[in-house]
Amino acid sequence: MGTVTPYNLTLLGQRDCLSLFYKCAFKERQMELYPNLVEIGKDIVGKCKQIPLAVINLGTQLYGKTDEKEWGSVRDSDKWEEKGDGILPALKISYQRLPTHLKRCFLYSSIFPKDHLFSDLELVQFWMAHGLIQSSNPNENLEDVGLRYVRELISKCFFQDYEDWIFGALFKMQDLMHDLASSLAQNEFSIIRSQNHQISKTTRHLSILDTDSFFHQTLPNFTNKLTHVRSILFATGLEAPRCKADFEKCLSEFKHLRSLELMDGSEFEVLPEKIGALKTFEISQFCRVFKNEKTPKIHFQITEFASSAYRCKRIRRAAQRYEVHDHP
Repeated sequence: MGTVTPYNLTLLGQRDCLSLFYKCAFKERQMELYPNLVEIGKDIVGKCKQIPLAVINLGTQLYGKTDEKEWGSVRDSDKWEEKGDGILPALKISYQRLPTHLKRCFLYSSIFPKDHLFSDLELVQFWMAHGLIQSSNPNENLEDVGLRYVRELISKCFFQDYEDWIFGALFKMQDLMHDLASSLAQNEFSIIRSQNHQISKTTRHLSILDTDSFFHQTLPNFTNKLTHVRSILFATGLEAPRCKADFEKCLSEFKHLRSLELMDGSEFEVLPEKIGALKTFEISQFCRVFKNEKTPKIHFQITEFASSAYRCKRIRRAAQRYEVHDHP
């Protein structure tokens, strides 16, 4: 990845940083009850270099925690000494403290471009397409589980600018958080920005910023390296019919594609028939991309259809509409 872009972050004075940290980390009257934690907190804030994002992130991670060893492990983490990649050590520590299921969901979110406005259901369905949402209760709606994941990541400040709307929540990933996720997921994720972009054989997820370069340079030159790709996101709109042939050729190259995201501005009203040949495509993604009720029914030969999808009523309806069949 190399060094990330330096951001002009507004710094707070040390006193303001301490006040902010204590507000994020302590419940009412806890400061009086745990003076040792107050002192450890001072040391932690001193390592945050007066950067509010770092202070808030670690404060929320420690909220309500009273184990002195746990606080000490944050203060004494070896991440504070790491240098060279431009990622704030405090953010690395916060990520390190996440449970495994939230780590994977956070990393997968970096396939979306910076400043992307997420909706909670959009992100949950993307996670579902990749099997990231699990529940030991077969009667539990996986969308509800995923929405709980979203709320946890928001509460821990991995997402920001949260707004609650009648149809769900909207939020963003702060640029420094996006850099953190991208740096940790660089072996599996690749962002196509130009025709000179190199792709690793370990790439599983593509985010396409330059569609012309992808269709006419990357795809012809790296076909053998793209056999393991599981998701593609076109960050700029695709216009039909100009991109129709390129788009269909693209679909034919990715036999194991699980999810496909077309951003706003794409003008495909009819579902390409080649999409029916995909073996593991997740209907939760497909039914959001193509919404034309007049689209002809296509018989999907899905061999690894995610049974979890049927725990979402909306996906069941879409599966019936497009004659999606599970072929074990």
